[in-house]
Amino acid sequence: MTSFYSNGLNSGDWRITSSDKTTGQIKFARASRPQNVGAIQFLGRGEHTQIEIKFDS
Repeated sequence: MTSFYSNGLNSGDWRITSSDKTTGQIKFARASRPQNVGAIQFLGRGEHTQIEIKFDS
C-alpha cells in the first residue's frame, strides 16, 4: 500500500520529502509551490489499515 502512494506522490509536481517505514508516515510537498505540504500516515488496525491524510495549502 505504501508503494502505491509513494509512486503517486513522487511524480509530476509532487515530491516526497521524507518517508519512515517504522511509523508508516510519508511527508510530501508540491515542487512548484513548496508551501503546499502534507503527510500520509498508515495505521494498522487488525486486518485493516487506516489511512490518515493531512494537507496544508
